[in-house]
Amino acid sequence: MEIKELKERLLMPVVLSHYRVDLQKNNRICCPFHDDKTPSMHYFPKTQTVQCFSSNCVHGGKTLDVISFIQIKENCTTHEAIMQGKRMLGEEVPRDQPIDKVWRGLQAALHKNSKAQEYLKARCLGAVEVGYYSGKWGRSKLAKEAREVGLITGAGKAWAANCLIFPLRNAAGRVVSFYGRSLTKGHYYQTGRHGLYPGSPSRKAKKVILTECVIDAATLLQLPSIKADYEILALFGTNGFTKEHELALKACDGLEEVIIILDGDEPGRLGSEKLLSELNSKLDKVKVRVVDLPEKLDVNEIWVNHLNEEIFVDLLQEVVLTPSIHLDTSDPSNLHYKGVHAEYYIKGLKLSKGLDSMKMTLITSVPHPRKPLKARGKVELYEDVAVEKYCARASRKVGISAELLEVDINLLVEELEKYRERVAASGATSTAATQPTRLGSLAAKKAEFFLQAPDLFDRLNDLIGESGIVGEERTRLLLLLVASSYKNSNTLHALIQGSSGTGKTLLMRKIMEMIPGADRHV
Repeated sequence: MEIKELKERLLMPVVLSHYRVDLQKNNRICCPFHDDKTPSMHYFPKTQTVQCFSSNCVHGGKTLDVISFIQIKENCTTHEAIMQGKRMLGEEVPRDQPIDKVWRGLQAALHKNSKAQEYLKARCLGAVEVGYYSGKWGRSKLAKEAREVGLITGAGKAWAANCLIFPLRNAAGRVVSFYGRSLTKGHYYQTGRHGLYPGSPSRKAKKVILTECVIDAATLLQLPSIKADYEILALFGTNGFTKEHELALKACDGLEEVIIILDGDEPGRLGSEKLLSELNSKLDKVKVRVVDLPEKLDVNEIWVNHLNEEIFVDLLQEVVLTPSIHLDTSDPSNLHYKGVHAEYYIKGLKLSKGLDSMKMTLITSVPHPRKPLKARGKVELYEDVAVEKYCARASRKVGISAELLEVDINLLVEELEKYRERVAASGATSTAATQPTRLGSLAAKKAEFFLQAPDLFDRLNDLIGESGIVGEERTRLLLLLVASSYKNSNTLHALIQGSSGTGKTLLMRKIMEMIPGADRHV
């Protein structure tokens, strides 16, 4: 590698980070070559040089490029400085530094600790670069190196004991610091933190996702469909956007878009708004937007709950596509609608109520590897407040943001209005709630055989129990018989009494769910 190419590729912030020299606001630096309490060195991004303006510095007034800076810092020859610069770029196998030895030891320790592995499994984190620190390295072979890199403090105490350890890397990809995530509670950053997780985006990066924390970034890094289109960069909390983050983004020559994904809580929303404003002012010609997560959920929790990459693909899609499957009206008592983000089942819709009402029982369903996640509730789709409340509750159960659910429901309303117009045009007088339930010949024979069984009541009681009603065997069977008598000329009636909180309403509703929707009136 020629000297000219080395100077073009090796950025001054990388060199400063390597020597743990902080680049402060307005590109000011406390000069590392003299006792500098107020920043007297300045960094010039266009030329990738620094200069100290203090008369107290032996190098004051000199313009230093990356090679001359390394040469002074290492007190070495120009050739040795060039070799060190190449190592910073990873062009050669670097000399084994204490932090490299420590990092290998942390990775080896992970495979020997079952609790750390169980934590990763619970977080559904597999292909991630991580280690484990027990905090008991005081007498280990790596004790000296552990002290040098800060895992053991000057007082002999362990930093981040019983933690998963994630590496923070500089722009050259070298490990320069660590982040600790406790297996019980809390997290740790090293004093004078340097480096980013998983490292600086490549200079060719076009789309970068900013997550609130390292765990969320690690989650997205293991998803191939996300890594194919985006580069990931972890913040250090809602207010953890640092100068190093800013420089890393500005170093991306072709950056087109930055996407902020913080937690779905109040600090996350406030942090997103603040960061959105900050990035818009600092990144020219770069689109910055925020992706809202479901209430009280973060990236890793959504992944653990669903194990479905498509959820994140959908969340990151800015343009909502029209669903290819519309409203299925083959069963008027149980309409089915497949939206962009979830599926919906509509029960109890009464078309005869007029054009100013669209009240129903709405079930929102989202696929899951074990079983579908569902949210149920009665809602009037012509009332915005009612729809917002329903979507907020459903969001917490199915893991889809309330905003995306509202998009689906708005499209659903349009389909239901078209369906109502078709029913009216056909001259049909029956409604979705009054359509009779008709059995096929095979189903009719099975029903007849069931009703002729000598142990009919016992079978009915068993099926009632399977519906979720525990206990109350005699009462639940009696109520079903009373409810079923509406087919007779002399209808039976029942009055349910009991103390508050004994489950009267639940019992009644469960029994009524066993009556066909066309004949049910609650």
